[in-house]
Amino acid sequence: MTRVGYPSDLFPGPLGASLDLPDGWAPVPVASAAMACRKLDSAHSFAPNIIVGYGRVGQVIARIASSESLNYYALDLSADRVNAARLAGERVAYGDAKRAEILTAAGAKRAKIAVITLSGKKETQHIIDALVKLRPSLPIVARCSEDENIDLFMNLGADEVVADSLEIGLGLASEALLYCGLPFTKTYNAIRAVRVNKYSPLEGLYLSADEIAAYHNDKLLYRDSLVVGERSYIEGKR
Repeated sequence: MTRVGYPSDLFPGPLGASLDLPDGWAPVPVASAAMACRKLDSAHSFAPNIIVGYGRVGQVIARIASSESLNYYALDLSADRVNAARLAGERVAYGDAKRAEILTAAGAKRAKIAVITLSGKKETQHIIDALVKLRPSLPIVARCSEDENIDLFMNLGADEVVADSLEIGLGLASEALLYCGLPFTKTYNAIRAVRVNKYSPLEGLYLSADEIAAYHNDKLLYRDSLVVGERSYIEGKR
């Protein structure tokens, strides 16, 4: 058996490289550059907001942040997506956000916030844990694709959890309220109250049999209805 390697004399390739940055310098992504760094201005130090996951949700957050001149640094595990975004000049790098050294290089020790946009439960759990261990004071906002994981992510250390399905309902509700003539401020306060209370006003939603079977979760709260006789003990009670 013959063993070959890369790079080697037979198969030459680009050499690996590393840089030792002096204090006051930090890595930054630059389009078409393999590596780049910049000197930080003490008065306006580069403190990026960390975005974990650069799919459609992560890119939406990045574009809104950019429109408001807010710094961000995104991490993603899709090499194709990262390469395409970097060529367009976007601040994204390939990296596993479960690793402390990757988070540190991305600026997590200086960031104002970390936003986790992944839909997977396990990945999100591990990333929250890594962020909390690296910097307990860092505010974390996490996406939640399944409502029953809201408390789990909060208990792990997330400051805010945004639930996919509930947020769709809130978005539609806000548009409906505005079209019904409710003032913007009153509409905003109504929707904000649900979020501030961690979606508790939305507990006990009615589910179909298929939805209940899909969750397979005994702790999930749901409601059902039944007919009560006129002389029933529970008539009029809640």
